[in-house]
Amino acid sequence: MIDKDSIKHRRDGAIFATLGIEAKDRIVAMIPRRDGLYAISLDKTIRVNLPNDLDPEMEHDDAPIAQTLVASKGSRNPIIARTILQAEDFLRFIPNEERQRRVRDIAWEVMTSLLAISSQITGLRSAIDSKRDEILPDYSLYALGPSPPPAPIVESLEIDFRSVVLLANHTLNSISELFPVFFEQDFKRGKFDRIPRWASRTFGEADPLSRMLRADEIWINAWGEVRNAFEHPKENYFVRVNNFRLLANREIQLPTWQLRNDKLDLFRPQALIDTLGLLEQNILGLFENLLVALTEKVLVSSLAIGLIDKGEDDRDPDCPKRYELVSVLQPNDIEA
Repeated sequence: MIDKDSIKHRRDGAIFATLGIEAKDRIVAMIPRRDGLYAISLDKTIRVNLPNDLDPEMEHDDAPIAQTLVASKGSRNPIIARTILQAEDFLRFIPNEERQRRVRDIAWEVMTSLLAISSQITGLRSAIDSKRDEILPDYSLYALGPSPPPAPIVESLEIDFRSVVLLANHTLNSISELFPVFFEQDFKRGKFDRIPRWASRTFGEADPLSRMLRADEIWINAWGEVRNAFEHPKENYFVRVNNFRLLANREIQLPTWQLRNDKLDLFRPQALIDTLGLLEQNILGLFENLLVALTEKVLVSSLAIGLIDKGEDDRDPDCPKRYELVSVLQPNDIEA
């Protein structure tokens, strides 16, 4: 017979656990979420589930504290530092717990999506470099003669490129959900074409948020068109992904992509890996900048908080967040 009262009594007491990190590692943050408590160390992200999470009916006297490795990356990873850990710094200035939870959920989704994007881009870059190194020693074999044999290619190039584009648009859609959290404005998920117009009407066209959104709308719209062309191709509206290929001047071109679209001048071959890297950085920068701009809009004016935008060389390598919040002395804080 299971003594549930005894189990409950033990679980209600203090619980200690040794997290599975190395001796030189350390915990930087503990973040509560619906599915557990997340421990972010310098080099790992671990989900911790208490016995009550695993065994809410108290059917097991020895239910463990379960640890699940979520990522072999921690606060030293710039994406983790600049998304969820940066968001945690701003949450204390957001008015209520429900909004804090929603911002944390968005930041977590952006983090996991960007980690996946970064991993795919790294894989593509490695595959492209490997094929380039394979081609270079025998360059003339693939470039000379009336009909040279085809150069080696990256087999899954188009599928991998499409996957990054779709995931990037998903991440942008997630970022757009920050606006309903701060202003209770329902633009529908991912409608970045509506948000700049709303900001201009609400805050004025010269407002920094309005200007930022109009600038970001350009590249967001371009990648939205790439996604749409993948999903709804037409005769004059499609994406072409070029693998290693021989050009008329007998140069072997690195992988590129092209968008046939009457509204955008993107049919000239675009360097595939460089533009994906720029897309990743643009998304990360957009999230950071919106987190700052939207928080500033709802901050109580009496709060004396300053913001330092750190250059890459000035960031803490153990947690390279871009922004640092600092207390600022107000005149009445200074004694006469």
